[in-house]
This record gives sequence, C-alpha cells and structure tokens, in this order.
Amino acid sequence: MNTSPPPSQLLAAFNIDDPAQPLPGGQGTAWGTDKLVLKPLDMSREQMIWQEQTLHDIRLCTTSAKSGFAWPGQCAPRTGA
Repeated sequence: MNTSPPPSQLLAAFNIDDPAQPLPGGQGTAWGTDKLVLKPLDMSREQMIWQEQTLHDIRLCTTSAKSGFAWPGQCAPRTGA
C-alpha cells in the first residue's frame, strides 16, 4: 500500500495549489483536496485498456429507454465479425 501523498507536480497539472490530504476509509490510498480526489491505479495497463474499450462498447450498445443494460441484437463487436 502506497501512503505517499501525490507529488506537487501532479497536483499542479490539475491546477491544484493546496496539498492533498489522506482520505479515510477504503484501502487508505486515496488523497483529496477541495476540488480533486486522487487514487493510484489498481490495475495493469492492459486491464485499463480492456476496461475502456468494454465500457465504450457498453455505452454504444445500451438503450437509454430501459433501466440497466440492454444489448440489442444488432450490436456488432468492434472487430466487425
């Protein structure tokens, strides 16, 4: 578990001047300011790419008229197969 605060360069990238404070609860790795909450990535790059692609596809294939997820039969995979 990394308990080091986010570096000032990272906060500056989000235009945050105030130092981040540790947030209670959870895994103890989240830090926050009045405007931002930061938490270290807890998955591999490959998992993150898969998650982004999957969530993108879910967004494209969901119907807003229904609650939850609805997968229409015409929703083709990204590969076109």
